[in-house]
Amino acid sequence: MKKMLLLISLILASIVLVACGGSGESNGDENGGSTAEGEVVQIDLAHAIAESDLTPHHGYARIFKEIIEEESNGEIEVTIHPNGVLGAERDLIEGAEIGTIDAIISSTSPLGNFADLPRVLELPYLFEDTDHFFDALETDFGEELNASIERDGTLKMLGWFEIGFWGYGNSVRPVTHPDDLEGLTLRAVENDVKQDWEVLVGANPTAMAFTEVFTSLQQGVIDGLGNPIPLFVANNFQEVTTHLSETDHFFQQGFMVMSPAFFDGLSEEHQNLVVESAIQATEDQREWVSDVQEQAFQAAVDNGVEVIRREDVDIEAFRALAEEFNAQYEDEFGDALETIKSLRE
Repeated sequence: MKKMLLLISLILASIVLVACGGSGESNGDENGGSTAEGEVVQIDLAHAIAESDLTPHHGYARIFKEIIEEESNGEIEVTIHPNGVLGAERDLIEGAEIGTIDAIISSTSPLGNFADLPRVLELPYLFEDTDHFFDALETDFGEELNASIERDGTLKMLGWFEIGFWGYGNSVRPVTHPDDLEGLTLRAVENDVKQDWEVLVGANPTAMAFTEVFTSLQQGVIDGLGNPIPLFVANNFQEVTTHLSETDHFFQQGFMVMSPAFFDGLSEEHQNLVVESAIQATEDQREWVSDVQEQAFQAAVDNGVEVIRREDVDIEAFRALAEEFNAQYEDEFGDALETIKSLRE
């Protein structure tokens, strides 16, 4: 029943997009032929995160839009649908699979529901920095990762972007050591690896939709959450929490995929533009997001939140727990873990 309701909702969303001129089926012939002369290709690009200058998802979407519209000389137009108006991240992935949404941007956390290999990205203290992650994408591991997301043509993988390192925000106490998380009720993402980590550090993970987090913090239903710092501030969580710690325990990535049916309906020239624009957007967004992280910390301070920076956090205590935690995944992800570890400086 749940699957059926989701399918119905995605179909209705597709009808709305078609009414707005967003369907990709008329952009070319069914074999990927060229677009009719003078016809503008419309791409509807959706993500589930806040429309904000501090949101890496929206930043990547805007950069991609600017690049492809300029490079196509106006032959391609992108309409961004933010704020989860077309569904949560898992809904968006499924919508791209069945062709009711042209293209989507998402974090990697929901991917564990679709494929096994992306789950390795959720392990704590796996990547030293952003360069470490992007270096890993250049290896055989990166090729296997992309292939696992595409899953025999169910999605068209386009590009990666940085969301940022996680911190802990809460209204109970500052977090400088794993023991400080003991007993805290934290919002949990839809990902078993991250939830198991919260259990290990003594927290009580509570699953809920991201759209419910602000009200739940405000009403005391949860004490806090782990989140990439830019998203913490972009969603105004600094207004309903009192402490924010730069623990850097997860490195969060994002990715962009397109419906294969939509992509195949584009001319070869436009297909190349889509791929090239996504790659360029990855490079441009990496420069942009580093500044956003510092802006987010300052916005939290300006709102009266006690911000604990990395140098005041016992990172080694967190890392010791992470080694214990990650060891249980060596049988499942041994080759991938070895590749990623080998790239550490």
